[in-house]
Amino acid sequence: MAMMIRRGLFIAGAKSSPELRAGVRDCEKLHAVLQREEFGGFAPDLSAPLLTECACPIEYLGALREFIERSASASHRVIYFTGHGRVASGHYGLEFDGQFLPFGAVTGMLQGQGPARTLFILDTCHSGAADLGGIKAGELPIEPGGSAIFASSRDVQLSHEDEQIGSAFTHFLCECIESGNGGIPTTGSLITVPDAIGYIKRRIEETNRALQNPIYTARHAETHLWIARNISAAPSTGTALVKLVTSDDPFAAPCSG
Repeated sequence: MAMMIRRGLFIAGAKSSPELRAGVRDCEKLHAVLQREEFGGFAPDLSAPLLTECACPIEYLGALREFIERSASASHRVIYFTGHGRVASGHYGLEFDGQFLPFGAVTGMLQGQGPARTLFILDTCHSGAADLGGIKAGELPIEPGGSAIFASSRDVQLSHEDEQIGSAFTHFLCECIESGNGGIPTTGSLITVPDAIGYIKRRIEETNRALQNPIYTARHAETHLWIARNISAAPSTGTALVKLVTSDDPFAAPCSG
């Protein structure tokens, strides 16, 4: 029997003016794109209101806690954050108007909170240092289950912002989704994190922007987590395509390569 895909979405940006100017725009743009039905959409009852210019860790954690409780029955959560990030005493964390929140405090809130696979999308400087229980971004252990980090840059890199497009990472992520992966079909007609990484890297190189390498880490993930439905039609091969709704796994796309 087919199972319904139920995805929950939480998008937040930190108050970080005047250094970063595009945080609100980045949040609003990605939120609008991901909510569109043709890209897979998210269940309103499992998703949180858009949170921009979050002033402090207490406000962020409170909103995140409400989202986690709301999305307890989801099969897949996407948690996006944009703002400043840094490494302190060997640990990556998020910054809210100068206040540091260790990333471990964020991931710790998900323990025992429903069966959903969780994809963290982090658009901050040094986000490649983000850690999933001792596994840093860029490492891909293959185990049953599923949670992952999609980081905008390596641990030693900055995440760059442009006056015209805002965050390069978020802009090209939205472009990847809206263009159907640049018109390139993907496995199961889904855009997975590795698909998005390949697209963003190409676009950063093509537009001669500052060096920035998005990376991916997964824990307890036997398959790549997907971000959106690919509107570029898959080529006809005479074989059945992977469907968005299956009896085996309603929220994952097969690994490729």
